[in-house]
Formats: sequence, structure tokens, C-alpha cells
Amino acid sequence: MVLCLFHDFLNASRVAFLSCSFALFFSLDFKLKTIQYYSTLLILLGIAWCCSISLGYPFPILFSTGIILSLIVMFKNELEIVKKSYFYFPIVLIITVIAFSYTFYPYREKAIYTLDYNLDEISPKLLGLKSTKANFEKLKELKDLKNKYGNRFIVAPNIPMAHYLFNSKSVLPADWIINTEINKSPKVFIDIAADKKNYIFLEKSFLTGEELMPPKRENFSIIADYIYRNFKQIDETNYFIIYNGIDKNEAIPQIN
Repeated sequence: MVLCLFHDFLNASRVAFLSCSFALFFSLDFKLKTIQYYSTLLILLGIAWCCSISLGYPFPILFSTGIILSLIVMFKNELEIVKKSYFYFPIVLIITVIAFSYTFYPYREKAIYTLDYNLDEISPKLLGLKSTKANFEKLKELKDLKNKYGNRFIVAPNIPMAHYLFNSKSVLPADWIINTEINKSPKVFIDIAADKKNYIFLEKSFLTGEELMPPKRENFSIIADYIYRNFKQIDETNYFIIYNGIDKNEAIPQIN
């Protein structure tokens, strides 16, 4: 219940993970039999920790199911005490549900009660998913651009699922063209993007700054920044600027 009172699940997941880890550490007593008994929990918490090794989302929330199962096992005695307190249990349950509803934010989305737009209109692969008006309009615009310019498109830098959604194949060796994903080889990507057969859809949010981006956009994506400064703009929409071919010819910077 206390975890749900956090304003966001990110910090709650950290507290839950650390609570399980400390409880498990003090329960093991480093005996083989005890370690074998808790081996499943060790694996679950290990997976949760591995899921938190991320540049963009360094939280164990991506494997919260394992954390919750571990919490139930590690704190079963405490849960039994609450369960036997028939007067307190309904109150605790109601508070937990209210707190959970108040802080219910899906992965990198707004509060769930603000998600009113079905995404299956964008792609059947998004059936059952809802999003905000802004995200829906952005993906709808991306779909329209794909229909207008064909399958040889590049989305820069931050929608790696684009080709998956529309059953097309990327011309790049990686779909997510941020500095940490391109193996320090910006020239390879820029040379491909410069081919007149390919069209680049640059997100305007990259220029205005978005969540988790560093202050200098080139520290996030040298390629997207180079495209913005050097490629020829041919079109513009609410959410994207469209480029085709090189307009200037600055030296391609290197990633340190």
C-alpha cells in the first residue's frame, strides 16, 4: 500500500526492489538449503535488475511482476497479520485501490484515465492500446507520411517501432538512431540517409527538447542533428520535418 502512495511507479518500483533485496539478503543466512528455497526469488529480482540497465528508463518497473511476486513471498507473515485483522483489511484494501488508481501511469504515458484514443487505427499491431491525443495525432501523421513517400523512409531519431507498425523494412542498420545505438558509426547512417531514394521524417520534438534528452541535442543523436543542419527540407507537418538529400556538406562529427 505504501508503494502505491508514491506519485509515480518509477520510485515505487525502486523502493519495492530494494525492500525485496534487503529482506532476501537477511533471510538467506548463506545456507545452501535456504538459498535453494529462495532461488526463484533470486532469479526474479535478478531479471528485474537487468531490466533496469537502460539509458532511457533506468528503473526495475519493466519487470514489476517479478518484484510483486517476490514481495508477496518475502512479506507473507506481515500480509497474514493484515488479513487476520478483519477491521483493518477492508480499509487497507480500499486505500490501496484508490492510491493505485491515482498513480496508474503506463510505460512513459500520461495517467490512464486521460488515454482516450485507440491506436489500432494506426496499425492492427496496436490493437487494444490507447494513447493521448498528441501521441495519436503524431502516429497518424507518420502513417500519412509513409503512405505519401513510400516504404523507404527513416524516422529520426526516436520512433524505432515505425517499420514494425507498417510492415516495412528499414534501410538503416539500426532503427533507433541515437548515439548509444549506432556503434559510433554516424557516417554509415548519414551516407544511407543522403541517398535521394530515401526520405527522412525528423521529429520536431527532437528540436524543441523532449523527456530524458540532454541539453545539447547532438549528445542524444549526432545523426539527427546533422540531418537538421545539412539535409534539404522538402515538406513540413505538425510533428515532422521531411528531408530528402544533402543540401550542405559539413564534416560529419565523430562520437567520442
